[in-house]
Amino acid sequence: MKSLILSFSVLVLFTSCAKKEATFDATGSFEADEIIISSEVMGKILYLAIEEGKNLKQGELIGIIDTSTLFLKKKQLIALNAELEEMAELTEELKAQKAEIEKLLS
Repeated sequence: MKSLILSFSVLVLFTSCAKKEATFDATGSFEADEIIISSEVMGKILYLAIEEGKNLKQGELIGIIDTSTLFLKKKQLIALNAELEEMAELTEELKAQKAEIEKLLS
């Protein structure tokens, strides 16, 4: 009786450890399109409301970028341009004064 139980146990052990063929629900390959989205200006992203897979319309607002550094650079360039215009006017005035002095000395 013991040998019968031992034989049965060994038989169950070997059959349960036997390699079984795997079954699949589905097979195939996945493909994804990668799209890179970039902004027209650089800056820190303050707000972003978009989810993967969402369809977008052209011109749709999906986020807000902090452009304060860009604004400050623009103001700086405007001030620099004004200074250059003043220097150009001063240069023209100095050229006119030089011409008058040369005329007086000749």
